[in-house]
Amino acid sequence: MPRPLGDLGLASNIQEMKLKLQSLSDESILNMKETTTQKRDILLLNVYHDLNFLFQFVDTNRIADTSLRMAQITLSNGLCCMSPLAFAEISLVFVNMRDNAENITLGYRVGTIAPRLLNKIDAIRYTSAVIAIVGGLISWVAEPLQSIAESHLLGYDYGQRNGDIVSGRLNYQFYVLINFVSGQNLADCRDKSREFAHELLRCKQQFMLRGTWTIYLQAVAFIEGIDVNAEEEDGSNKLFTWDNITDGAHQDFLVGKYLMVVMHNL
Repeated sequence: MPRPLGDLGLASNIQEMKLKLQSLSDESILNMKETTTQKRDILLLNVYHDLNFLFQFVDTNRIADTSLRMAQITLSNGLCCMSPLAFAEISLVFVNMRDNAENITLGYRVGTIAPRLLNKIDAIRYTSAVIAIVGGLISWVAEPLQSIAESHLLGYDYGQRNGDIVSGRLNYQFYVLINFVSGQNLADCRDKSREFAHELLRCKQQFMLRGTWTIYLQAVAFIEGIDVNAEEEDGSNKLFTWDNITDGAHQDFLVGKYLMVVMHNL
């Protein structure tokens, strides 16, 4: 099993990776050689990337170790089409280490390299996933939220065109979320979040539904007041109300990220 945060060996290995990345310039990373073990590396990076997605719901403390392994494989062997995701995910590890500004600065720098690699190594099919990670979870530490929202709309479009439906929808949720917390038109946020929630419901995609409906309920509350009944007119119990929106909220990691973004911008 990947080691959890707090493991001394993991902490030591993360520090080693930090020093290694600090010693590499952006250009040296962009101009790295390609791996000679393409199939093996792509297989391994895909497994770790899928594990990170699953760990978002069961044990987020283990994400750092799988992300570290992705970066180790890439830096040791060379670039492959999955490398942009490796750099995106290790950069998130450093952004989440808020014990000093140096970690955040490094995470942001490495994160911005990931999108630049997409065209260089023919990794366009991963564009939507990279934008979702970098835009939604990294860029906000240094960039205006309004500009990040537009990048998520682009990520949604790439996901739809390249068949990466999950990453595409994740980008769209970030788009609606960031528009809401950055003070865009509330009626527009309400309508977009409601429409998107029903699309998720039709596709039986539950893991983004709670966070999306939270945005809808808050937009309605700001427009019409907290006591307004925001349930569906047909009385459907498939969507959440203020009374049950927090039940099992830990299962929707974007609710937590939403609160983090809001607190950052207060």
